[in-house]
Amino acid sequence: MIPRSASSRRALATLGLLGATGALAAGTYSAFTGSTSATLNVSSGTLTLDAATNSLTIDATDIIPGDTVQRGVNVKKGGSVTATDISVTTTLASGTANVLTSDTTNGLQLKIEKCSAMPAVQGDGSYSCTGAAEVLGTGAVLRTKAAFGLSSVAADNFFRVTVTLPSAADNTFQGLSASVLYTFEAAQRAGTFM
Repeated sequence: MIPRSASSRRALATLGLLGATGALAAGTYSAFTGSTSATLNVSSGTLTLDAATNSLTIDATDIIPGDTVQRGVNVKKGGSVTATDISVTTTLASGTANVLTSDTTNGLQLKIEKCSAMPAVQGDGSYSCTGAAEVLGTGAVLRTKAAFGLSSVAADNFFRVTVTLPSAADNTFQGLSASVLYTFEAAQRAGTFM
């Protein structure tokens, strides 16, 4: 055995003490922690329209200048979101444009009115509204997103649709036809904080 000197023993003892202190120091740095979590579930709403009761599909034939065609439609609002207004867009459903739809003065003219109940057909072919009818829009038959300006949209929205061929329509309007598609659209309520 080789004798160790006192300084070697002290160096080893110091190294041992430093190692033990380092091991102890590594375990003394800790802190308390806490955590929590919460989940926010988000789902989008729905807004639907359905032309539930609809006489717009009844054809009108052999009209002449001065004739008026009336029909009734119930636009039902569905879904979970509040609607603030309804608009209508009328386009050609088929065929090519002709003076019936392109002449905005003497061609077919459109009037849409809001009724308190479904318009009822009368013996002369007209449709009557219960109570006063509120005129929502008038003009040429082809329209792009014409808003009705409703203050609220109910579950049932009753409209009387009137199409007239003005008396000023001349011989260029004879023998023509037009299929007009009515597309009703609801506007959602404004976005808010929820």
